[in-house]
Amino acid sequence: MSSRFQPPPIVDAARRLCADVEQIVRTFSQYHRYRTGDQLRARADEVLTCAMRTWLKKDNRLQRAEELVDAVDRFNERLQVCKIVHAFKNFGQFERLAKAAHSLGSQAGGWRRSIEQHPNAQNARAEGVAQRGERLSTRAAHPRANT
Repeated sequence: MSSRFQPPPIVDAARRLCADVEQIVRTFSQYHRYRTGDQLRARADEVLTCAMRTWLKKDNRLQRAEELVDAVDRFNERLQVCKIVHAFKNFGQFERLAKAAHSLGSQAGGWRRSIEQHPNAQNARAEGVAQRGERLSTRAAHPRANT
């Protein structure tokens, strides 16, 4: 669960994707590191930027969520190109990024659908003052339940 101070899981996943891309691109050959690897880094940064904007900016949230989904798709396209040109040192590197990108795409699509269905529900309590939680038990409940 995210709050106004903690990012949603998709932002953390995008950060991990950026970090993984940085580590893997370092192992590319010199030929692929500066062209294909640079483009892969840029696409990963774009995914992170879109995820942060979708979380932080309250206006046009649906449009920003759609941009995030598109950014993940563009990252996947570049990832496939890197595989085709044999930029990865081994298949495990490609598989690691592909799984992370697939997970991120699923989260982004779910977030977009959630925003479509409930446009004002995201961070609805963030604007208000933090309040104490309600007591859900009665006097007949266990004596320490309300403390």
